[in-house]
Amino acid sequence: MNEPERLFPRKETPILDDVQEPSSATHRERKRFFVSKKSALLGLVAISSLSAGVISVAGQDDVDTASHMQRDQALTDEAEFADRQERIDQLEAEDAARAERLREAQEARAERANDPHQNTDEVIVLPEEPAIQEHAETFVEVGEEFDINPNYLATLAWIETCGNPESKDSSMGAEGMMQVMPDSADWAIDTYEIDSYEPSKPADSIRVGAAVLALHLISFDNKDYVPGGAIDNYEVQFALYNGGPGQAAPFVTNDLDRSAMVDETEAFVYEADYILNELPADGDNTSCKGNPVIERTAE
Repeated sequence: MNEPERLFPRKETPILDDVQEPSSATHRERKRFFVSKKSALLGLVAISSLSAGVISVAGQDDVDTASHMQRDQALTDEAEFADRQERIDQLEAEDAARAERLREAQEARAERANDPHQNTDEVIVLPEEPAIQEHAETFVEVGEEFDINPNYLATLAWIETCGNPESKDSSMGAEGMMQVMPDSADWAIDTYEIDSYEPSKPADSIRVGAAVLALHLISFDNKDYVPGGAIDNYEVQFALYNGGPGQAAPFVTNDLDRSAMVDETEAFVYEADYILNELPADGDNTSCKGNPVIERTAE
């Protein structure tokens, strides 16, 4: 039986004896090829190792950088914490000093309460000048009406005008013995429903002036930054009367430092010191407006 014809001729398996040995030239070429291939593979391995080393070094650099950044941030946080703690300690020290000054001020007020010149129960009005003593009863009555020390009202009248009921300040418009500004007078008259007001009449001027001061005290005492009892301080009252809350506020918030006020208000308070404490005036000067200003320095 004939074998069917194949599409592809069968490849005859060579007999071992028929295999020819490669020539020496061919052998050298094959050896060179395999050596070159091996070298190339070794080169690739070396390059891979080098690359891994570079990557490893780069990764370590990133770790070191992150470590440095964390350490720097920790030092920064520590410094900021130290600064905050120092500020807290400073604020606590200031609060303690403020509390001590307030205690001293309260003790001083208690001592002044035993002084007849500071006591509203005593019918003693300062300064002891005829222009003031002439209206002593009015100062006492008005002081009781508005709960203000009559000595303070009398001192205000003396500092403002030396007790002159006809005094006028043409530049500011203030009038009367107490030198009340028109707007302030309207405020007091409307609030307290005062029937009549003639600036040139001492009794009217004293009453409206006291009403203005009383309104300032009520308004100022309701401020969040004003400590309790601050309005009892005569310095605060005189600062309010002369410069309003704009001058009393920095005085109170700076631990009763008079230098926080403008020069005019500071001098005004010093004038009150000399009158209420019966200190002598400098030379021929008198402690009321219209005369040379007495220069005062804090003792």
